[in-house]
Amino acid sequence: MARATRRFGHQTDDLRGLGRCRSVGKDVLRLGAWSKGAFASELKRGPKSYFVVARINGVLVGFAGWRQEGEEAHVANIAVHPKMRGRKIGELLLRTILEEAVRRGLNESMLEVRKSNLVAQNLYRKYGYKVVTIRRGYYSFPIEDAVVMKLEDIRSALQSVRPRR
Repeated sequence: MARATRRFGHQTDDLRGLGRCRSVGKDVLRLGAWSKGAFASELKRGPKSYFVVARINGVLVGFAGWRQEGEEAHVANIAVHPKMRGRKIGELLLRTILEEAVRRGLNESMLEVRKSNLVAQNLYRKYGYKVVTIRRGYYSFPIEDAVVMKLEDIRSALQSVRPRR
C-alpha cells in the first residue's frame, strides 16, 4: 500500500528528493515535466506551498503539491509513475494535499488538467471540482488545452468522499 509521506519544504535534505520527483514527473508528463528549477521555485514559497511524495516500500511512486494563491490552494502538480497507476495513489495524494490545505485555513482549490486526461478529471469531479473554463493551448509538448476546475468547499468534499482503507 502506498503512503503519502514527507512534506517537501524547508529542510535542505528535501532538495535531494527533487531529482527523483523530476524523474517521476518526466515519466508521467513526458517532455512537459517540471525542471529542477521549477520544483525549487515552488519550494521557496515556504509555508505558502505544500508538497508530498508517495512511496511503496521506500520507492518514490508519485508526488503532489499546491501553492497558496490568495485564499485558494492551487494544485500545482499531481504525478504518479505510469507503472503504479490504478492503485488509488493519485487519490491518496490529492486527499493528503487537500487535508493540509484545510489545516492551513484554506477551503477552496483550483487546478488545470489536460483536456485529454479524463481519468484525472473524473477523480477531481469525485471530490467536487467543477469545470470553470478551458484555457486554449495552455500545455506544451504536446500543445493541448487545459480544463480549469474549481472546488468551492474542500471540507465538505473531504467529508463526502471517505478515504480508502
